[in-house]
Amino acid sequence: MNNRYFFSVLFCILVLNASIKGQIVIRDSIDIVQNCEDVDSLGQLMEFIFAKNSPMDSDQIQTVKYLTTYEKLYTGRINYVVVGKNPDEPTWVRFTVEEPTWLHTTNEDSLIVAPLGEEIELIVTEPLAGAPDLIIENVPSMPHDICKAYLKNYKKGIVQYLWEYKVECTLPTRTERHIFQGNSTAMNANPTTWNQNNDNIFIGGDVSIHVLAEADKQYIYDASNIRRIKGENPTPEQARAGVGLEIQVIMYHESRFRQFNSNGNPLYGPPGGYGIGQIDNPPATVHELWNWPANRSRCIAVFNEKRNWGLGYPGRLRNLAQSGQLPPCYLNVTEFTTNEQILKEAFQLYNRGHQWQWIPVGEPEDPNTGGQWIPRPGRSGYGDNAWDTYQSPPWN
Repeated sequence: MNNRYFFSVLFCILVLNASIKGQIVIRDSIDIVQNCEDVDSLGQLMEFIFAKNSPMDSDQIQTVKYLTTYEKLYTGRINYVVVGKNPDEPTWVRFTVEEPTWLHTTNEDSLIVAPLGEEIELIVTEPLAGAPDLIIENVPSMPHDICKAYLKNYKKGIVQYLWEYKVECTLPTRTERHIFQGNSTAMNANPTTWNQNNDNIFIGGDVSIHVLAEADKQYIYDASNIRRIKGENPTPEQARAGVGLEIQVIMYHESRFRQFNSNGNPLYGPPGGYGIGQIDNPPATVHELWNWPANRSRCIAVFNEKRNWGLGYPGRLRNLAQSGQLPPCYLNVTEFTTNEQILKEAFQLYNRGHQWQWIPVGEPEDPNTGGQWIPRPGRSGYGDNAWDTYQSPPWN
């Protein structure tokens, strides 16, 4: 070590002695630490730095006190006397050394002697804030994101990277999120790549990234709202392909064959419907929110359930009459016999409520009294409109 490095350190200590707060970084003193890798204690290090190269007399450099060793981490206190000052009033600065990289003080005033090269920093190069949106294509398939990072200026070997890729979407009635996790490795400051992909999980929304690099210590990177994952609607032809006309009619009235709105989020309709079939009770799963064939499959299941429920409506009324919960005239309720009756009832039930109401003709208490089905007053009209569409589909 030459005198230039010694005076750099001495100057900082003198400045610290003058009670100037904050960190003082000596960027040109790298060799102070690099050349001391064989020094096995803080005391020897200080002696090396000061005594061997100091113009001071040896009695002006006091012994390092309170020396504690934790493997390669050394802490202690060095006393010294400034030239021209009273030797009975030594000045002191408390030091920490983590060989061979850092020398700094642990008290409020701070002296840092030269890291070995530039500061170590975790850098993520992809994706960055403002990255283009990713699209859940109408095939459908989830997009795969490529994540890249490196530990800048690191030179001590293998680095383990732990990745968290969070996708979160706030919708009118709910918030959904999923965290994709993975890991990758690299040597020193070499770049690492992690391919975020999971075709079994469909979710869109805002993307945030959390990266933990495990090296000589932990380095953390966090970035929120760096890009969005959006949904792409099927074409009307894709939506109608392979399903019956009844389901096509439902999708037309519920969403005009759309799964997503103009922002790429699941299409919402009050009070809680989402997607191409406006699934709401029970609520659509996350998969049904972002995967339109899954939503369509649920639409088919719900419609079949409603149609079966509608077909059983006349029988339930007769059972209520037999148990005395309805007048005897309801013992004569007839089945739905025409396709119009059956489909209007099923369409209306998909929306809400029954399409038909049984009206007795005669004395309600007479078990021989007949009756007829009439359109239920106060119905929403969904069943009638859907039936008209079924009769004359506008897409044909």
